Amino acid sequence: MRAYWKYTLLLLSTGALVGSLFLPSFETEVTYLLEQRMIEPGSAYQGIEVLAWGWLGIVYGVVAWYANVGFLVSAIAIAADSKFCLPASIVSILLALSSFTYPTISSDNGVDHFISVYLSGFYLWLFAHVLILATALYTRLSFRQRQPSSANQSFQRITYRDN
Repeated sequence: MRAYWKYTLLLLSTGALVGSLFLPSFETEVTYLLEQRMIEPGSAYQGIEVLAWGWLGIVYGVVAWYANVGFLVSAIAIAADSKFCLPASIVSILLALSSFTYPTISSDNGVDHFISVYLSGFYLWLFAHVLILATALYTRLSFRQRQPSSANQSFQRITYRDN
């Protein structure tokens, strides 16, 4: 029964991440003259666009995209019942939350596009990271309950030797 819930949560989190790719993530605006506050509306970025181009953010010091790599590592560690699943999911969600610290997106022509509003794809992406963390916590807690304590192990060894 534990494996059922683990894989259900893993499937839900992966589905949320994949679903976020097909929704708009955020809208941008461009400010040209700061003293006159000339703002031109930008466009909405789909999640698939952010996934395709986000890895280039490392050039500008933006590491939030790499939460996707952390998500993948977490999912693999959860499926393998690895102890590494919890630290990987914590790093993943911290990287995802760091996306709030980057108010602009740089473009190839040198103009900064300010993120004006986060949309449903972004929040679904964050929710996927919360779910993978919950799945890792569930996996680690159920793994602890399955292992006997060291006192019980030594008692079992002693009784086995006596027989």
